[in-house]
Amino acid sequence: VLTSLDVLLARHYLPATQAGMYAAGAVVTKIAFWLPQFVAMVAYPRLADHRRAETLTKGAAAVIGIGVIATGFVALFPSFVVTFIGGSAYEELVSEVWIFATIGSAFGLAQFLLYGQIAASKRAAIAALWVAAATLVVLVSIFHSSVLQIAVIVLLIASMLAIVGVIELLFERRSEAKEIARVG
Repeated sequence: VLTSLDVLLARHYLPATQAGMYAAGAVVTKIAFWLPQFVAMVAYPRLADHRRAETLTKGAAAVIGIGVIATGFVALFPSFVVTFIGGSAYEELVSEVWIFATIGSAFGLAQFLLYGQIAASKRAAIAALWVAAATLVVLVSIFHSSVLQIAVIVLLIASMLAIVGVIELLFERRSEAKEIARVG
């Protein structure tokens, strides 16, 4: 829901031309979001056993690396990406398209870390998604004057989810280290 809600909100609040621009940017978001999904599929079985913390750390690093490469590519070749995604009619999106890649990368990391929580039967993390979705709806209902404004709001929400996930991972690693020191 959260990774598609912005497109619906953009269509509701923006004029048709800008909503089309946003939708083209959202294609870049989806590509950056789905690129690292194989990491979760490969890592998922290990996220539920004694290799969990190490797998989460390595998997998160891989997802971050893929996100950096994807965002870097889009930032270096924005005209190519925009032309490939939507054609020359979307040239106005060139200066902002990197933001959409960053959104997808942040959501990709947040989703990988969420998979880690689900694998460990920690369902409370799902509540953060609903809070983020509600926050997105509220913020976009207030601030929706341009493609860039909505994209920045979505980037903030996606980044906050990813940061919360990384903080949770760090706390988990710290707790695990304390447990090992106590037992060993």
